[in-house]
Amino acid sequence: MLDEKFHKWWSYVEDLDSTARKGLNSLIILDSWTLRKHRNDCVFNGAFPNLSTALNMAGEEIR
Repeated sequence: MLDEKFHKWWSYVEDLDSTARKGLNSLIILDSWTLRKHRNDCVFNGAFPNLSTALNMAGEEIR
């Protein structure tokens, strides 16, 4: 079921013009990178999972 929802969502992404699609791809990559960094911080440095911290990290990456 989740695969079907993702596939439907992704079909809308494919309809975007190339500029919008590139921007969306950049956001997806940034989010993935941020979540991975935050996860590693939790696993290897004992940090606590925190959405606010992850969002702040994403904001720093954007800047």
